[in-house]
Amino acid sequence: MKLHIPGVRIKHTLPDVAPVPSLTLPLPEKLYMPLSMHIGAPAAPCVSVGEQVYKGQKIGEARGAISAAVHAPVSGTVLAIEQWPSARGGECETVIIENDGLETLSPDLCPHPECENDADALVALVRECGIVGMGGATFPTAAKIDSARGKMDTVILNGAECEPGLASDYAAMLERSDALLHGIRLLLMACGAKSAILAIEENKGEAISLLSGKLPADGSVKLQTLPSLYPQGGEKQLIYNTTGREIRSGGLPADVGCAVFNVETAIAVAEAVESGMPLIERYCTLSGSAFAQPKVVRVRIGTPVRHISEAAGGYETAPKKIILGGPMMGMSVYRTDMGVNKGSNGILAMAESGSESERQTSCIRCGRCVENCPMGLMPNYLNLFTRKNAAEKLQEYHVFDCLECGVCAYGCPARLPLVQQMKLGKARLRAWQNAEKARKEAQK
Repeated sequence: MKLHIPGVRIKHTLPDVAPVPSLTLPLPEKLYMPLSMHIGAPAAPCVSVGEQVYKGQKIGEARGAISAAVHAPVSGTVLAIEQWPSARGGECETVIIENDGLETLSPDLCPHPECENDADALVALVRECGIVGMGGATFPTAAKIDSARGKMDTVILNGAECEPGLASDYAAMLERSDALLHGIRLLLMACGAKSAILAIEENKGEAISLLSGKLPADGSVKLQTLPSLYPQGGEKQLIYNTTGREIRSGGLPADVGCAVFNVETAIAVAEAVESGMPLIERYCTLSGSAFAQPKVVRVRIGTPVRHISEAAGGYETAPKKIILGGPMMGMSVYRTDMGVNKGSNGILAMAESGSESERQTSCIRCGRCVENCPMGLMPNYLNLFTRKNAAEKLQEYHVFDCLECGVCAYGCPARLPLVQQMKLGKARLRAWQNAEKARKEAQK
């Protein structure tokens, strides 16, 4: 299975906006903190309704190894803990905080110099601060480090925007370059790796120039420029295009001696050590035909989508569709009073003229989806097997290797909802596997 950047060659374009200086938005009156904004088990609330909380205070405790803590982004009062719409889809338990405007810091916050050279202490701090992958995947960073320690020689920093039309990583690299390099050093130490590769796409010239002049003199961190093509930021594609190492089906980056971290994740690690501040803020790109002016903003996690759009200048045209994330893998939202989460790297607002859906037709077996799949899969057959609920065939054709990147749907002349079919196929295969496991256990 050969990994490649697809033949459809979707350019990783940047929005028509200077990424810096980013705009720091005024804080909202209420913030909505989902307790499930990461891969893994939802956090358990550790505050109660009516309780006074402080900026940086833990309000949700991680449940198990694959989970992440949640912290108050402002000081204020807990108004409610209830089911609320989530940017990840559906509803989840959410802590609603009324902002008191005082920005009173939690008394538990302090620098952690002991973590500079102690891998165990750093991993514990990363877990306590609720840091996750901020490129959109939101896998808990402490769990990623733990799974790879002692197995790798190379740490790769992902400075490629995960999708076209975003500039969040670009802004972070320009405005927080010193924190980024500090975070890289910390991640190298925690993972026990010898070297790091800072991978940046060629259309981010200012970041390349800035960071090239700041790299450590010992050569432990190298900067590698990559073509600006989607999905360059995919973990397996990034590893292959920087090291030439290929992760086989079902494998993990640690299997080829690598670990990949988003640049904002590295910055969050540095901030946790320098000040003790947990992950409560992130960069977010506002783009799309409905916005009067695309821009990059810094927002507190939990800020409602409506507040962000209004505080950033509002819409030029009423949007027909709002997507959290990018145009390829983002999640369409049906209401704007939900809070952005740790993985919300963009808000795409589409006006009427730019969001009409084309009529679906039948598959014409052109093979374009097969030709362009960056994982070397056969989406046309996976679509067929999903419709027929052929779970064994879905397994045979490696549906779990699908990135859900959307390249197949982007190039499909029949306009088939192939990404949705891949998601459904994975769910059906999991159900079949669970049923098979239960059947075999019953036979025993």
